[in-house]
Amino acid sequence: MSIGGNTGFFYAVWRAQRTLAQRRDAERINVVVAMTDGRENASRNFSRSNVPNVGAVPQIVGNNEQDVGR
Repeated sequence: MSIGGNTGFFYAVWRAQRTLAQRRDAERINVVVAMTDGRENASRNFSRSNVPNVGAVPQIVGNNEQDVGR
């Protein structure tokens, strides 16, 4: 087995939260639980893009949590 691939963790959490907020289901527990086994290295690929039915992705300028949303 080899390690590889990309992890767009910030993008995935952002999209899940936005989708959940849009549904506003008062009969359910509205929470996003996020876990990863990878290092954030792909969310900037989605920076400032428009996701249909979700919204505009915030600016993402780097590859780690200190850089997100500057």
